Amino acid sequence: MALTIYAEDSQFAVATGRNVNSGRGTSSFDYPPTASHDLVITSQPGDDSPYVFSPGDTYTVSFSGEKAVVLENARVVRSDAVNYGGDRGYAVVFEGTDGDGALVQVVWTPEFDFETWYWNAYRPGAPPGFYNTDQSAATTYQAVCFEASMRIATPSGSRAAGALQPGDAVRTLDHGPQPLRRIATRRMEGRGRHAPVTVAPGALGNTDALVLSQQHRILLQGPEVRRLHGVAQVLVPAVAFVDGRAIRVTPRPDITYVHLLFDRHELLCCHGVLCESLYPGPVARQALAATARTGAADRDLDDSLAGAAARPARAFLTAREGHELIGRIAGRRPRRPAFLLTPGRRHACAYRLDPARMRGRVPPGHLPACRMLRETEP
Repeated sequence: MALTIYAEDSQFAVATGRNVNSGRGTSSFDYPPTASHDLVITSQPGDDSPYVFSPGDTYTVSFSGEKAVVLENARVVRSDAVNYGGDRGYAVVFEGTDGDGALVQVVWTPEFDFETWYWNAYRPGAPPGFYNTDQSAATTYQAVCFEASMRIATPSGSRAAGALQPGDAVRTLDHGPQPLRRIATRRMEGRGRHAPVTVAPGALGNTDALVLSQQHRILLQGPEVRRLHGVAQVLVPAVAFVDGRAIRVTPRPDITYVHLLFDRHELLCCHGVLCESLYPGPVARQALAATARTGAADRDLDDSLAGAAARPARAFLTAREGHELIGRIAGRRPRRPAFLLTPGRRHACAYRLDPARMRGRVPPGHLPACRMLRETEP
């Protein structure tokens, strides 16, 4: 059964005709944006993770205006976080052709009041536009962080992530003990996309409950990894492991997340599971800018990020690719995840996400053991 989302009229706009690709990597909104209404987004048959809007995914998108428009197989060309003056949300841009063969772009802004932003930013002769390509590949995966009480392996024993300080040594899989370059904390409402994934003790070989952000990646290996992706090991978002029983998305009123940044992208041991550090790519500055614990100036932070090697420790999988891989490993056909919309009026925000009840456990041997951590630098 396909997922259908009925968007708020205040949370989308379209670009048609000469407004499409009107600038280098940008497009202009049709004026006025309120002329379009009743946006409906429908997932494709067989899409087992329709709530993950990754670039390249396709949906059927329709809306009304001067005429009814239906875009079959509209492709996601952008999926980014947006933040204007503390008003946060997401920008998903779909691109497709209408019944006349004309190119159309639809901007959907879940959790963000597009209409208010547009009129605040509007200037006669210089109306606001939008980027029509992904501005940060990492945004689809969101920030990578540990819940503050999670214990990280260090040369002197395990320590809570929230108690670590810049310069502290942490044990890593590839490079032995490494000093933390930066650490930052963020306290936020733990709902929607910010609700953590909680892994019950033992579900992934973990010694205690493991709490991670949804897109925090976990190291996975096995013959299925090699067969599907051509490498020995991959990093899979935590949300891809959710089974609705031992591994769940668990909303909470508030949560404190901790970002750990090293000179390189590293693999750390947290409660017996190998997880990634913050990947020092384009999203790292946004994740750390306001919260660097050292109190250093932004320029110093920029220098730190520029000096960090932006090469992933292992290949990244999207949540969708992770779902498929884990289903293959578990030997079960994945069931469609539950994506529950708040009852009542149509909307495009505050989703209660439980992509659950899908598959069996990941067998032993597919999660590399923390005993493989190097004791010294190579």
